[in-house]
Amino acid sequence: MAIDENDFSALKSQVGGHPGVQNSSDGSLIAKPCLHPELEFYQEIASNPSLAHFKRFVPKFYGTLKLHGKIETPAGGEVDPGHLNIVPSIVLENISHTFLKPAILDVKLGTVLAEETASDEKKARMDRTARETTSHETGVRLTGFQVYNHDKQDYDVIDKKYGKSIKPDDLPDGMAKFLPVATIDDDGAVHGQGLPTPLLVRVIDGLISRMRKIERAFHGLEFRMVGGSALIVYESDVDALEKSFISYLSEEEEEGYVSDDESDEDETPEEGEEPVEKPSKQADPKPYVIKMIDFAHTHLTPGRGRDEGVMLGIKTTISLLEGRKAQLLDAEK
Repeated sequence: MAIDENDFSALKSQVGGHPGVQNSSDGSLIAKPCLHPELEFYQEIASNPSLAHFKRFVPKFYGTLKLHGKIETPAGGEVDPGHLNIVPSIVLENISHTFLKPAILDVKLGTVLAEETASDEKKARMDRTARETTSHETGVRLTGFQVYNHDKQDYDVIDKKYGKSIKPDDLPDGMAKFLPVATIDDDGAVHGQGLPTPLLVRVIDGLISRMRKIERAFHGLEFRMVGGSALIVYESDVDALEKSFISYLSEEEEEGYVSDDESDEDETPEEGEEPVEKPSKQADPKPYVIKMIDFAHTHLTPGRGRDEGVMLGIKTTISLLEGRKAQLLDAEK
């Protein structure tokens, strides 16, 4: 079934990145305004064999969406500032769609925040930002997150101001805020934020495993990524989480499993191809997921080695997750 721009509205669960992301009426897709380099990178992921191991860690790409028949480019090729919304959007799977109460964290990776082609002024400004935040030392910045509050029956949202205000020593506290411990009373009601400790530890184990796989996928890639993130999602509804653990493939099974993202049906549309087709089937609920996002400033750089700043950020994220797990286990002693 084809879709158009009228099928989309503002995404309510966006915790990081630039504004303007929209989701489809059924919630399964998002449309994100993009510049040409990001579109090119998604097409490269689909077609380049060297990125095959990386492909499973990015949202599935369905094509582009444009405002057909609504806005004409003025004569002479000049775009009026009031018409800037004609920038095409890439259409991606909404990875939080199958979650009932998704907790979401956007972790910006890397120690360098400006591209090599940026002006000297911007490089200096972004280097100063990296040094004044956690990015330069750790390769990580907590861009924003939401956690489910069972008492409020709503989300508590922490915006990017928090991530910019903390120092490296505060990062474990930030991870604890994203992975808080809920309690269950005698009647079985869940209170507070997050999950009870046993379920939370299982989720963290899964997140650590996923991040290690992402680390391995990145290990042999020669690339530079500026502004990219790891988007971490886990289920906060206790009943839904327990059911998803039962139905979800184990890590060992998943290693040999050909996902939708890797099947022959995943043919990336050519640039500008319309219309976008909706996914043909509903994905099974998962207890957690991590996907790499935001590739507007990501390029393959053959012969130049890995992006060590991004690799540092991945290692830091793994360390923070391991540290949070240790805190929880120590508290249970």
